[in-house]
Amino acid sequence: KKNKNNPYQMIVDIDGIGFKTADKIALNLGFNEDDPHRMKAAIVATMNEIIMGSGNSFCKKEQILSYMYKSFPFFDEIQFDDFVVELIKDRLIYLENEDYYPIQQYDAEKGIASFLANFPYVLGDFVEKVELDILLNELEEHFSITYEEKQKKAIETFFENPFSIITGGPGTGKTTIVRAIIA
Repeated sequence: KKNKNNPYQMIVDIDGIGFKTADKIALNLGFNEDDPHRMKAAIVATMNEIIMGSGNSFCKKEQILSYMYKSFPFFDEIQFDDFVVELIKDRLIYLENEDYYPIQQYDAEKGIASFLANFPYVLGDFVEKVELDILLNELEEHFSITYEEKQKKAIETFFENPFSIITGGPGTGKTTIVRAIIA
């Protein structure tokens, strides 16, 4: 019943249902193109698209409005501000300073920050640089590879700090670095 009154609620309630699917259903049910449920769902979908494309966990109002104006020519900034108030109240987005977060991204970012702030760091015996160089040379022979300088620096950094995050796109050597650290 809840979804019949607002098919866009399926986006929140059912994993795998996106804006396009819910929108098609809603429009077939006779929802207007400027229906507030549709516009709010479009704002959240737009925010998700922007952050997934940018790698950020938030986006700016100008980015959202730019996309909304292109996709929904009748949309205006006054509507946006009113919808944002409702979306915040519905706990679908979060506004901090001038950063607009889809709520899942905001909660994830805060959760990770809290985890890291409370992480029980244990300082152990770290490998000396000379010893690490010797070990890396042995690993290069054993695995028949040559570590790039960036990879060597990442491995050194791991042993110099009580906590490290290894990031990078596909094929940048993350697995190779982790294999060396474990070995």
